[in-house]
Amino acid sequence: MLTPLPFAPPPVRTPATGTRTVELLEDGGAAAADAHFFRSGSYLRAEEVTHTLTLRADDGWAAVPLVVRPIDGTGLRDARSPYGYPGGRRGGAQLTITPSDLARTGLVSIFLRERAVVGTFRGGRPGGRIHLHDPMIDRSVGKSFRRAVRRLEGAGFVATLVDGTDVSAELLAAFREVYLQTMRRRGAAPRFLHDLGYLRLCLDSADTWLTCVHSPDGRLAAADLLVRSDDVLHSFLFGTADEFCADSPGKVATIRAMDLADTLRIPFNVGGGLTPGDGVEQSKRQYCNVVSEFRCHEIICDPDAYHSLPAAAGRDGFFPRYRAPALVATGAAPAGG
Repeated sequence: MLTPLPFAPPPVRTPATGTRTVELLEDGGAAAADAHFFRSGSYLRAEEVTHTLTLRADDGWAAVPLVVRPIDGTGLRDARSPYGYPGGRRGGAQLTITPSDLARTGLVSIFLRERAVVGTFRGGRPGGRIHLHDPMIDRSVGKSFRRAVRRLEGAGFVATLVDGTDVSAELLAAFREVYLQTMRRRGAAPRFLHDLGYLRLCLDSADTWLTCVHSPDGRLAAADLLVRSDDVLHSFLFGTADEFCADSPGKVATIRAMDLADTLRIPFNVGGGLTPGDGVEQSKRQYCNVVSEFRCHEIICDPDAYHSLPAAAGRDGFFPRYRAPALVATGAAPAGG
């Protein structure tokens, strides 16, 4: 068992019900870290993870990374998973997680993002559709998509795949610029406008790649940060330069990523739309052959405190309701938390 960081309060322990024990460790997520990208040490540092929540029972255990944060103006705290599809480490049987397990953590609520395919815990609620290219099924790419790729390649747009640890400072800066341009076009929240330090920490993880599409004159037109986690290849952060939006060079990057998934023999996840059935989702249907369902867990640990907090004037259905933002376009995973 990990010891809390120096000068931290002791870990919260719930009395076991039978043999179920919950602990909240202020360890920077160390107890939940492993080799998978969304739980890797460098990614947990990038996301500023503060704690690990562990649940142990006779037939299994789980450890999930969490960002514990204050609720402004209240003296209370809640928690969320890092972005993406982290879920948690687990062993033995797939456990359930319930509010009663977490009542003594001192948290108001927890928003927990699951892994993309096989969850850490049973149950949860649908968090949105995700679209995948499964190399075990015949590739399905629409005619218009294929024509666009041929047109781009014929015009001199070239896709290359660079291992994450080989990305130069110059290429990283160029990627950040096209990514930020994309996020600003979509009106993304400030937390998604990542700095170079965040991006470098992501690329320092094993099993990361940057798919780059350069224009005929050598400028970076589009790029996709690909990550492998829990036997799925994910399109994590994607960007297209403003000046090349009309050309849609990202289509060439998508085909290169699908080729990588075929080589690795794992599914390629491109996420979902901003809202069900929108143009983003319809576009992804042109080259994906599987639709799945992302799941998450919305846990109210302290009902009295939760319902005493006023709902924010933001998107309907957001959890927790007191943090609801305006609609945010991000691309990699359904929002919440």
